[in-house]
Amino acid sequence: MRWVLLVVLAGCFPRPSDALLCGVTADCEGGRTCDQGFCVVAPDAGITEQAPPLDDAQVISPPPDTAPDAPRPCIGGDASSTDGEGNCFVAFRAAATRKTRAAAQLACGAEDMNLAIINSAAGNTTVQSLIIGLDSWLGATDAVTEATFLWPDNTPLAFTNFRAGEPNNGDGNGQEDCLVIEGARGGSWDDRPCGLVLSYVCSF
Repeated sequence: MRWVLLVVLAGCFPRPSDALLCGVTADCEGGRTCDQGFCVVAPDAGITEQAPPLDDAQVISPPPDTAPDAPRPCIGGDASSTDGEGNCFVAFRAAATRKTRAAAQLACGAEDMNLAIINSAAGNTTVQSLIIGLDSWLGATDAVTEATFLWPDNTPLAFTNFRAGEPNNGDGNGQEDCLVIEGARGGSWDDRPCGLVLSYVCSF
C-alpha cells in the first residue's frame, strides 16, 4: 500500500528526465528554480532565446516610392485657367493686389510661378479671358536691350500680339520697358512704364 502511494505522488512532480534534482534553488542553473525537489522553469521566468542579428543581406528594405507626383493644380489668384498646352495662368485682378511690374514678379515668385510667359495664341486667348477690361503685367521686358523683349526665363518672344504701332518705348514721352496685355482691347500687347501699378498674371 505504501508503494502505491509513492507512485501516485511521483505523478505530481516533473519527471527526473525533464529536470535535475535539487534541494534548493541554488542547485539549479539557467534561471530555473527548485520546486519540490526538481529544477523547473518558474511560470513567470520565461526563458527566451534571442534571434541572432540579421546581416546586411537579410535586411529587407521597403520598396522605393515610385508613384508619380500628382500634377500641380491650376488654382489661385482671382481667376485661373490652363491654355490646353500644359500652361497654367493665374490672374490677380483685385485693386488691393495690383502692383508695379517688379513687385508683381516678386509676388509670382513667392508662389513658385513667373510673371506670365505667353508663347502661343492659345495662351494669349486664355490670359485675355482672365483679365477682361484690365491692362495687366506680363513677364517680358526690354530693359536690358531696347526693342529686344525677353521673358523672365531669358527666352525671346516666340509669339507676339503687339497692337499696331507698338512697342514704341513711349514714343518720346518716357521710357516704356515692360509688357502689358490690354484686357480692354481684346488681348493686344503694349509696352508701358514699369512703375505703373496694374493687375498682373502669373504662370507656371
